[in-house]
Amino acid sequence: MKRRVILVVPPLLLGALFFGACDSDNALVDGDCAPGYVLQGGVCVLAADGLAPDGVSPDGSGDGSTNDGSQDGTSSDGTSSDVSADAFNCDDGLTLCSGMCVDTQTDPFNCGMCGVVCSSLLCSGGMCVGAVPGSFVVIGHDYEVSYSAAQERVLGNALLLTSATSVRVRSYEQYSNAGAVSNVKSILNSAASGAGRTVTYTVATMPSDVSSGMTAANTDVLVIYDQVNAPSGTLASIGSGWVTSIKNFTHVGGIVIALDGQGGMSPQMPALIQSADILDVTADTAIAQSTPLDVVAPSDAVGIGVVSPYGAGKHSVFFACSEPDMYPVTYVVEDPANDAGPAQPVVVHKIAP
Repeated sequence: MKRRVILVVPPLLLGALFFGACDSDNALVDGDCAPGYVLQGGVCVLAADGLAPDGVSPDGSGDGSTNDGSQDGTSSDGTSSDVSADAFNCDDGLTLCSGMCVDTQTDPFNCGMCGVVCSSLLCSGGMCVGAVPGSFVVIGHDYEVSYSAAQERVLGNALLLTSATSVRVRSYEQYSNAGAVSNVKSILNSAASGAGRTVTYTVATMPSDVSSGMTAANTDVLVIYDQVNAPSGTLASIGSGWVTSIKNFTHVGGIVIALDGQGGMSPQMPALIQSADILDVTADTAIAQSTPLDVVAPSDAVGIGVVSPYGAGKHSVFFACSEPDMYPVTYVVEDPANDAGPAQPVVVHKIAP
């Protein structure tokens, strides 16, 4: 019968056999293990992290560190964890934006500073090229009394020329009629609400509220009511004082709405409109109430959705205008009573130069 021999190996000898105790790499040398090995149970075994306590790898390389590499910018897989510090030092003239070095003088996605995107996708000198032009809308209705839904639509369309969601209206009311102001604001509020927008008002009671107080940073739309109570000879000088402010305002998308009706002891609205460089009009002429008025430019933004013809409300006027009905000027509504003569514009939309 065969006998089975069981060899009992002492634990220390087993460890030596398993870890190659006779290998020169892990042998005890003067009581110390070779680099990359640690002493366990009297036997030199490979350190768990592959590094000896002094930070030297088994092959003798290493920097003396016992960390996992995350502190020196290298991840555990040997790649750089921060793409090296030098990658974030942009060359002269470039700026770091979202991890990329860009020229903010010409980059349309970071124009002037990181995150400024030019709608035109054109950037020059750190400023977006191109601008949304503003508009002038001159309306021959004062909205004091007897106005129709069509007249309301004209005014509402003029307000909505701005792209602002929360529309900031500067309301010049110095010599206006309180009833007209109330009616106009009601129409504007309704138009904004119907378009999912809101309106806030800054009341201007002095010419300086427009000439020096109005900027594109605080106003989207300037509404100039018919100044029926203005003393004789005052409106032309007021308009002259507004030229620069209005030009700067409309050049960056501001909207100016000027209302005129045949009312007051000393009608001067044409003088204000002309002197402020809004539209070159020299006079206004009263239109009999209920006179049919034609919407001759129904595709213009001010004429969209306005029923044609519609009856003139009380105090309506048409203008003597020396600027012809061609771009940038559009006659939107006319009084056709004088078909044989020159056009008689009642509502004019002018794109700001």
